[in-house]
Amino acid sequence: MMNDAMADALQVQIRKRRGGIALVRLEFANAGLELTADGQVAVLGLVHHILARWLSRAGAGREPRPPGWPDPSYEYVPAALSFPVLEREARAVADTLSALLRRPGMVKRLEALPGEQAAGRSG
Repeated sequence: MMNDAMADALQVQIRKRRGGIALVRLEFANAGLELTADGQVAVLGLVHHILARWLSRAGAGREPRPPGWPDPSYEYVPAALSFPVLEREARAVADTLSALLRRPGMVKRLEALPGEQAAGRSG
């Protein structure tokens, strides 16, 4: 389970872009954390839902087209996640992500690589 210190270290960043679009970013490695398998399924499922809903509304002409239209993308590597959102929805998305990541079993402390463990002991 993510404790308060872990939650404080993992901040959802919002970077405003032009055209009413923002970029949501989480840097797991900088916080010393990584998603568990369950966390990956939950978080990436949420990202897919957000992008699919936006595509549907953009296709109907009710929203601006996301970057990469008609195939918007997100970037996920174990160290970080970033994806575009509508700027007016960015705070709600960030709050939802934060709440999701506070659920038990979503994140864990980043495990050191074997070489990093040995270097830490000999230093």
